[in-house]
Amino acid sequence: MVRQIQRAMVVGAMAMLAACSSARRAEPPGVAPVAIPPADAAQLAAALTLAENQPAVIDFVSLDQRLRDAAAREGFTRVLPHPMS
Repeated sequence: MVRQIQRAMVVGAMAMLAACSSARRAEPPGVAPVAIPPADAAQLAAALTLAENQPAVIDFVSLDQRLRDAAAREGFTRVLPHPMS
C-alpha cells in the first residue's frame, strides 16, 4: 500500500512538471516569468493539470495576490477572490 501511495505521488509530481513545462513553452516571447514560491508554483501546476491545460474551464482560488496574478497570466479567466474595489 505504501508503494502505491509513493507511486501515485511520483506520478502526480511528474504531471505537475509536465504542466509547467508545457505552460512555459506556450509563453509569448519577451514575457518575464512571475516570481512565486515553490509551493504556489505547485498549486498552479496542479490547477493546470486539473484543467488539462485549458485553464479557462475552471475557477482558480487563492488568497495570495501574486499567485492570482500568475494564474491569470497562465490563462485562468475566473480567478477568485476578485480584488476589492
